[in-house]
Amino acid sequence: MSEIIQTAEKSFVETLTESVNGLFYPSESDEKIKVIDWQADNPAPFDTILFRKYIGVVPSVRVEVLPWEKFFDAIIIEKDWWTDFEKQRAASFLKVKELITANLTNIEYLRAGNRVEFEAYLIGQDKEGKWKGLKTLIIET
Repeated sequence: MSEIIQTAEKSFVETLTESVNGLFYPSESDEKIKVIDWQADNPAPFDTILFRKYIGVVPSVRVEVLPWEKFFDAIIIEKDWWTDFEKQRAASFLKVKELITANLTNIEYLRAGNRVEFEAYLIGQDKEGKWKGLKTLIIET
């Protein structure tokens, strides 16, 4: 059995927390990744109105929904110039991606912020229908 599938002894949130421990999402300012454990069981998709309410974003802040794979594309698709560090980071993020896709459905990628700084959320529903996932800050200049 794959090491990335949660075990009976650990919850998905615990396993996900361990998998992102020490990982930083690369952008202009590498940021830690936090695990989300929302107890909401609203039906998918997690619309932008509910999303704004959950994260406390005012209407003037831009919220966008992107294909969930874009959260990982920039960090797991190898570039010519990558060093061993980037390759190892990509391998770690690939394991996180596999963990998420094996345990969550209705995966969504939402970003809230201005044109430079975004709070990025990768969320999906666990087997009980509760929303779980990741949150980080992305800075694009």
